[in-house]
Amino acid sequence: MSTRLSICLVAVLLAMTLAPASAAADESGGWSSITLPSLSLSNTKTVVLQGTKQPNGACRYQYVDEPRDIPAAGWARFTIAVDPSTCRKLLEEGTPTDQAAFRAAAGVQGPSAPTSSRRGAWQSVVFSDIVNLLLTSDTTQIYWTYNGSTVSNGTASGSCQPFLAWWTNDYCYVAGSYPPGSYLGNTWSKFHSGFCVGLPTTYIYQYYNKVWGHPDGTAAIAQSSDSIDECIILHNTVYSGYN
Repeated sequence: MSTRLSICLVAVLLAMTLAPASAAADESGGWSSITLPSLSLSNTKTVVLQGTKQPNGACRYQYVDEPRDIPAAGWARFTIAVDPSTCRKLLEEGTPTDQAAFRAAAGVQGPSAPTSSRRGAWQSVVFSDIVNLLLTSDTTQIYWTYNGSTVSNGTASGSCQPFLAWWTNDYCYVAGSYPPGSYLGNTWSKFHSGFCVGLPTTYIYQYYNKVWGHPDGTAAIAQSSDSIDECIILHNTVYSGYN
């Protein structure tokens, strides 16, 4: 195993710092590029995710997205580069420009026929390795009926999938509820893998993966996830959209 692939990360992220990509790249020569899905984005923003160096030399990271509206064409965020020497990850987010490629990358079906009073929305949180080999995913899907002032007939479903035999899904839960003025679907899960012999077990936690349906037919999303004791560099991708 190469030196880069044997780096052990503890991913529970503690802080997020916004910075232009050019400034981040100038601060250190330690960035390693990530192999990305074949997906182009518009209205992009670049974010530097700053972790904390631990006494054992590993890094601690956490991915937390506060509630935000889903754009009509969907939203996605990728890890585009990592610098484990300074515990940083370079993230890029934006609106997908190719809906077919977007849904294929996210692993969701195409949109159903729209109606004037019922809609679906979803969010998928995916962990991959540095060459974009899929490891785990957690997806929340909701459908709800809306009339401009209230919501009703909400349904929520969740899917938690390990993509490789040496990853195990320990639990996967889904719940639906009616907080004031919306319908909420939430999925939470845990995965683990001992595929790095002689190193600690790697854990991936999805603490919440929330999608809200609103009375006007729009939706919002939020999520919190982390990975602990990474023996290879993992990266987190978030996709969201309507159906």
